[in-house]
Amino acid sequence: LPNPKIGVTALNTILPVFEVERNMFYRHRAARMYKEITLISAIAVAEIPFLMISSMIFCVCWYFMARFSLDAGSFFLYYLFIFLNNAAFAFVGQMLISLTKNQTAAQGFGAMFNGMSSLFSGVLLQPQSIPAFWKFAYWLFPGHYVLEGLLTSQYHNDNTPIEPTHGSPYWKFVEEQCGDQSGCTGTAEDFIFATFGGNFRFSHLWYDALYLLGLSLAARVISLWALIKLDYLAK
Repeated sequence: LPNPKIGVTALNTILPVFEVERNMFYRHRAARMYKEITLISAIAVAEIPFLMISSMIFCVCWYFMARFSLDAGSFFLYYLFIFLNNAAFAFVGQMLISLTKNQTAAQGFGAMFNGMSSLFSGVLLQPQSIPAFWKFAYWLFPGHYVLEGLLTSQYHNDNTPIEPTHGSPYWKFVEEQCGDQSGCTGTAEDFIFATFGGNFRFSHLWYDALYLLGLSLAARVISLWALIKLDYLAK
């Protein structure tokens, strides 16, 4: 599912833009033109409508092409998680620029953040297969929250029959449900449940949204702190 990757694009594209804004702010602050909270507030006022519109354009183009559910509730839940995904990654990118000296350093930390989010999102390593030592990464990084929201919002109560591939987690799930019956199939909802070891559930949806919202707010607060305490142009 490529949609969480647009958050990576949001993070990478925000770095050069915000570095210019940050360096300009250092000069304006030295001239006592305005304070840190003014910059953070102005960026939020400008960024949030842009993220809402760009997320909607993406959803309109991708959602119906992918033939997802035509239910309005499913569409707007999908849109919500695309928006929260873009916002979280964009604000984390601004946070990294605020904390580091330049775009090069921020890109290094951003690559680490993107890599960990992707690796522990539940696709490359399914939740039930992640070693106990690395479980913290599954819960800490935003990848699995985004993916869980996108998938469960679409396939909750979806009874489309899916034939299992022999040896897959879904095949084992269907075999347990059907016993010795031949030609037994499960549903799309069963496929999501079995593939991710029962860890992706529709009941988690609002916890996923709260996490992504909390990550965005935390990134904003840390950016504000960094702008107050750090000045990489000071001589």
